[in-house]
Amino acid sequence: MKKLIKNAIIGGLGIVKLFSKRAYKSLSIAVYSTKKIPWFIGYDEYKKAYLTSVNKHDTQFMGSGYGAGIDERVVEIPFCIEAVKEDRTVLDAGSAFNHQEYLEFLKNKELHIVTLFPEKFRSTSAINYLYADLRDLPYRNDFFDAIICVSTIEHIGFDNTQYLNGFENSTELSKGDYITAVKELKRV
Repeated sequence: MKKLIKNAIIGGLGIVKLFSKRAYKSLSIAVYSTKKIPWFIGYDEYKKAYLTSVNKHDTQFMGSGYGAGIDERVVEIPFCIEAVKEDRTVLDAGSAFNHQEYLEFLKNKELHIVTLFPEKFRSTSAINYLYADLRDLPYRNDFFDAIICVSTIEHIGFDNTQYLNGFENSTELSKGDYITAVKELKRV
């Protein structure tokens, strides 16, 4: 019975999505709000709405119950935004901020995003995109005022096939390479 209900919800959301993105977003958030199970229907929409509704320049909002039912991004993203608020030239190492709703909070920065391969989303704003390996960055020493690196270092040197959108050479087995990347980030 639960599977039948879930399939009916998914089917209904698909129909709504055909007619209105706003209606789809609202309905998805409402569905997720009833269960609050991570990665359930409406999870991404709920998380993005949650993040854009809080004051990201005031870390005091992270009180008891903050972010319940959502992954660690609801802490990482506001924390990073707060940490770089005084900096001008910022590197997003690994492209965690390559989402329109997050980029909005970094619009007054000279932002550089480094990732290994092209992603589905690419902002039309004045952002410097570079496809490079964090273990060997083509920047001069001390180029950046600040570096944001969210959920990236732990993937260096391991099998990242699921993240690479079909690109070859996706399996790395040099498990100590994350140290090289950290040293390189410190250098730039």
